[in-house]
Amino acid sequence: PGAGMKLAACSVDFNVGFFSDRQSGFEGISHFLEHMVFMGSEKFPGENHFSDWLSKNWGSENACTDSEQTTYYFECHPRHLAEGLD
Repeated sequence: PGAGMKLAACSVDFNVGFFSDRQSGFEGISHFLEHMVFMGSEKFPGENHFSDWLSKNWGSENACTDSEQTTYYFECHPRHLAEGLD
């Protein structure tokens, strides 16, 4: 984005992190799922569709799995926020 340009952002936090992995019986599943969320969906099946869309709309995404929570975040041009939430 240009200097001084404002971006719109969205963050979603789940109260589940890698401490929950042991209870599920799948060590590392929280971190694995963190990466899979951005890889596509039924509605948008193309691999990296969301990342490509963000690049075209001055945006970026990130995620973090901590001990007790997992957070997903993205930002984009304000005109495209509603589309990004889809």
